[in-house]
Amino acid sequence: RDVRIIAAEDAGLPDDIAKDLDTLVDAYSKLSEAGGDLGKAAEAVADPKFTAASDRLSAYFQESCAG
Repeated sequence: RDVRIIAAEDAGLPDDIAKDLDTLVDAYSKLSEAGGDLGKAAEAVADPKFTAASDRLSAYFQESCAG
């Protein structure tokens, strides 16, 4: 298993949220690798998997961190 998922699980995140976090990390890595290539950068964040993972993470943190 991926070290990032294990670390997220150790932090107490549910498996599905840990996988969503991993999806975002991958996308941001692609953004970093794209350098000045806006086409590649746009592909990384336009992926429906990125959008869905981002939405689920936002909902999770809003729900679980609301004070």
